[in-house]
Amino acid sequence: MTPFAVTSADAPPRLQHLDECRAVAISMVVGFHALGYVTVEGAAASIILFFVQTIAVPVFFLVDGFLMMRRVQVNFAYGRFLRQSARRLLVPWVIFSVLYLVARYVFELTGMLETKLIIGHSLGQIAVSVYASHIAPQMYFLLSLFAIRVFSFAIQHLSKIPTVYLAILAATYAAVFRIFEGALAGIFAPGLDPILHALWGFQYYLFGTVLFRVDWFFSGKRIAISGLICVVVLGLLLVVADDHPVAAAIIQYSFMLATYCAAKQWSGKISIIAAMGRDTMGIYLLHAPVILNITAKTVCAALGSGVVSYVVVVFAVVMLSWISAQLIIRARLGFVFGNSKKKRSI
Repeated sequence: MTPFAVTSADAPPRLQHLDECRAVAISMVVGFHALGYVTVEGAAASIILFFVQTIAVPVFFLVDGFLMMRRVQVNFAYGRFLRQSARRLLVPWVIFSVLYLVARYVFELTGMLETKLIIGHSLGQIAVSVYASHIAPQMYFLLSLFAIRVFSFAIQHLSKIPTVYLAILAATYAAVFRIFEGALAGIFAPGLDPILHALWGFQYYLFGTVLFRVDWFFSGKRIAISGLICVVVLGLLLVVADDHPVAAAIIQYSFMLATYCAAKQWSGKISIIAAMGRDTMGIYLLHAPVILNITAKTVCAALGSGVVSYVVVVFAVVMLSWISAQLIIRARLGFVFGNSKKKRSI
């Protein structure tokens, strides 16, 4: 899937550069969440925020759109795909929502958390907190991606239209969503509403379908040249017009495409990155809030706040989450991550 794609019996082989895109993106996700636990001030905070927030989750939607367009080129069974997606996305959401809810309750009882989301609240309020990812900030994504996949049958029809029309559709959807994003936000539940974020993520999902169509272009020297152009455009717009909504969109898409080009250009050069990219579901589910909270408090107690502590925390949390995920899988409990017993996801 995004960080976590599903498997089908006739699934084509993995694309290593997409695993590497996921590895970069999951590091950004951890980095973004770490800013809530480690104090970084001044210009450094703004720079870090740009690098860890701009494309972290969008990359996961992009990868899923790319892979969806790839799937429908072969024998695609919508019913089977939806069942696999439910196992891959909904089962982990239920399991980890319950686990983090219990952990939150224990921390509130012991006084480790000042803000109360469970104690003193009704069942309805607690349910809203779980749904909107107030308990664990990453959980919304699983429901958002599943919501998109429910409509995956439409991709079969999109796969038949010319690339230029598909690109126009993707650009139009992105523009329309950005225009009405503020109005839409007022309709949904406060916080990280999964449906609102499915609508938000669909623009990047469509971008992934377009990227699949034009992927043939990114080969040989064209990869490096394309990536360099994206970096130059990104840099120029950051200097002259980063606060303009159109410029902000171009910056974001340039950043995503530059990341894709870099992953494809250097694919296989650092094997640990691809390996981490294959296990992003576990890292994603485990990194926050417990591991991140404990790690941040430990590091900050030893080193204080600042950039150095922040970097140490991000690296430590990624590694601890990855190792923990591997231990869980080796204990034959991989079902908590939605893993199939037969083979790993594409």
